[in-house]
Amino acid sequence: WEDVRFDQLSGLVGELLGTKNRVDRLVREAGDFYELSGSLDRLIRDRVDGVSDEICLAISQCLMREFASGNEDNLRIYAGWRESVIKRGGLV
Repeated sequence: WEDVRFDQLSGLVGELLGTKNRVDRLVREAGDFYELSGSLDRLIRDRVDGVSDEICLAISQCLMREFASGNEDNLRIYAGWRESVIKRGGLV
């Protein structure tokens, strides 16, 4: 996918998994980005059997990008979460 189409991909992934409201709640309830990453990991693994760590990370990024679309505050949360994942080298 081209970067310009990432928003479309993210929306599609979120729609397929039916997780939009759940991700909103996980973001609100998480104490920090590490906790949020763990919650996203569990959410995805509950819905996708046998998902690899790499695919789980890609799905997490899609779900967080969908969360961020159209809202500057959410975009800042997404950017901070993404940076924390990069620094850790993965979701958990």
